[in-house]
Amino acid sequence: MDSYATDNAGNDESPAHVQTVYLDTTSPVTTISAPVAKQYLHSDTFTISYIVNDGTGSGVKSAIPDIDGQTTLFDGTTHYTVANGLMVRLLTELTVGTHTFNVNSLDNVDNADAATTTFSIIVTAQSIIAEVKYFRSIGAITQDEATSLIQKLNAAAAYRAKHNCKDANAVYYNFIKELRAQTGKKVTAQAANILITDAQYLIAHCP
Repeated sequence: MDSYATDNAGNDESPAHVQTVYLDTTSPVTTISAPVAKQYLHSDTFTISYIVNDGTGSGVKSAIPDIDGQTTLFDGTTHYTVANGLMVRLLTELTVGTHTFNVNSLDNVDNADAATTTFSIIVTAQSIIAEVKYFRSIGAITQDEATSLIQKLNAAAAYRAKHNCKDANAVYYNFIKELRAQTGKKVTAQAANILITDAQYLIAHCP
């Protein structure tokens, strides 16, 4: 772009001012590294990782990540802002089922980009054992109660390995019954509710 000024006597400015102007009509590009599009176990964790690049454009003005449209997660005690580098503990922060991780970005001239990854959370006969061990490690389940619950889960897993859903589910029902009896005593309400829900998932998804 060239420009010059002329005064009231008709004298033109010389030389003219020259400025190169770039027209940015392209959106930023977002690359999501984690979470990935796969099945995670409810006992898993992942660390949010993504990059937003505007190339030779006007530069990235903002990038806002969310999970299922929510920009914060709650683990029962603390609220966490969804952000690059945040470790997400699925067990306490997300429920079993399908979820979407989104990054909505803008460059400095308001070209927009929306990137999404869909992932799911499941429970297996082994992952629910890992859940009990985790809750025991943070004091949400007493040592003796965790031992009792794990014994039941090991028995149920052995039945499932033989495709004996009837006996496996009977053990899971006893597991749920025990959790309900010990809620607020040897098991915190949060741990009990999560484990009951996950045991019900296993009952409904027996091979």
